[in-house]
Amino acid sequence: MSAQNISKAAIKYIPIFFLMVSKPAVGKMKHVLLSIPVVTLGKDAALRVEYNLLRRGTLGLEWREWGAKKRREEFSKHELEQRPGESLTSRGREIGLLWSRYSNPALMSGFAWSLGAGYRFWEGRWKHVLADGDSEPIDQDILSSGPTFTGRIGYRYVADTLGCALAGYSSIKHFQNQVVSESEEISLPNEDARSLGRRMMTSLRIGVELGWAF
Repeated sequence: MSAQNISKAAIKYIPIFFLMVSKPAVGKMKHVLLSIPVVTLGKDAALRVEYNLLRRGTLGLEWREWGAKKRREEFSKHELEQRPGESLTSRGREIGLLWSRYSNPALMSGFAWSLGAGYRFWEGRWKHVLADGDSEPIDQDILSSGPTFTGRIGYRYVADTLGCALAGYSSIKHFQNQVVSESEEISLPNEDARSLGRRMMTSLRIGVELGWAF
């Protein structure tokens, strides 16, 4: 199940969640925290599990996946209007590790900063007109993969003994990628490859997460 589908399901339980977060968490130490994205401004919301390393910080494992059922359109609405008949759709997955420090390390709550790294696999389908002037757009399959680097700040509220959590965050992700053509019959000019790579290179995300610490 993708992160987007889980996010839609989570929204149904927000009223129940707020009934449970009536008190701040002041109990015993929490060891594991699970987080799911609810609202994300940006792309590729992540599922995350964090492990409390003796209050010195947390080590998180993140997973992102998109386009499994339907490829995601990468061009903005404005770009689609400016490029009639063209499109850039994608699917992919990413796994990463995230090191975090919290102002309340025992409960993995309060103000936090995080640094992380991972690896992303990206598959695209670029519908475009060839540079030789062919009037009919073609579908060109392209591939990209490479390491990712993440910086993140935010705040998390954790409830009492139930351990329910609500977090808001802002993050920047860098994707060090190289785009190549999957087809041997259709080449990808270096200028186009660099332009497509820059499009995916750095992105900003602002979001809200629900979670459970135990």
